[in-house]
Amino acid sequence: RPDLHSFPPRRSSDLVGAGGARRVLQGVARRLFERVPDPQALVAHLGVEQYLVGVPDADLLRVHRLARRLQEVLNEPLLVSEQALRLNAAVGVSCFPDDADSADDLLRAVASAAHSAQQAGYGQIALYDPDNNRRSVARVGFQQAVERALAGDEFVLHYQPIIDLDQRRLVGAEALIRWEDPQRGLLPPGEFIPLAEATGWISALGEWVVRRACRDLKEWEARGLHVRLSLNLSAEELRNPDDPLKLRRALAVTHVDPAVIELEVTETAVMQDVQRSAAALRSLAELGVRFAID
Repeated sequence: RPDLHSFPPRRSSDLVGAGGARRVLQGVARRLFERVPDPQALVAHLGVEQYLVGVPDADLLRVHRLARRLQEVLNEPLLVSEQALRLNAAVGVSCFPDDADSADDLLRAVASAAHSAQQAGYGQIALYDPDNNRRSVARVGFQQAVERALAGDEFVLHYQPIIDLDQRRLVGAEALIRWEDPQRGLLPPGEFIPLAEATGWISALGEWVVRRACRDLKEWEARGLHVRLSLNLSAEELRNPDDPLKLRRALAVTHVDPAVIELEVTETAVMQDVQRSAAALRSLAELGVRFAID
């Protein structure tokens, strides 16, 4: 559902007239056709600025990755009637037969997910979730995979070195999580972190990263390598009031000096809720850690 970026949201015809609105719809459709890589995929216009993309034989990870790519291309400026329009696509994701056993039920599930994405705000991707008591089968499948990965030690950390160019020496390392999935191979964070945020598993992954990274840091120090450790903090973790406690616990267990820990947060994560972010950053700062704005 690509809504025009205006407050309150308006339809295309309100801004560019009926002819311009038609060109907006055609432009969006063209972008979808060009960016869906699977020749077997279905791209359809459902009406009133709603589109459907169907991808056969795709699991939740693949579909979510495609949703993000389509969202990025739809959000690029669109020139219509000499006006540069900015669109914001809200995306709903549902899987067949996990979430529905008929075409009609699948369409209803997708519509429900898209509505949830719109309610959450601009630029959101929502997974179908029927209600609080009955979880989506696709969501449950991903959650079970994460549980298995945590129990089976399938997650690994790669470290990107941080170099002081003036002194020409290693001064730090940024911890980057990867998933060594037995079926899909090595997955970068972009493949599963957004899904972990959507399903509520980002907190567990974040705590695992902190513990493993701190353990590695102590091993480096034992070998005479003293560097600062940079850890990424997601928007969901930043909003979690328990995050400072989890970090304090991890530092205490591993006996790591908080002064060598640098938490990296994106400006978009901070700006989603400035007051809550400020409170969270203050609580984390009290531990003695540093911050970097990405």
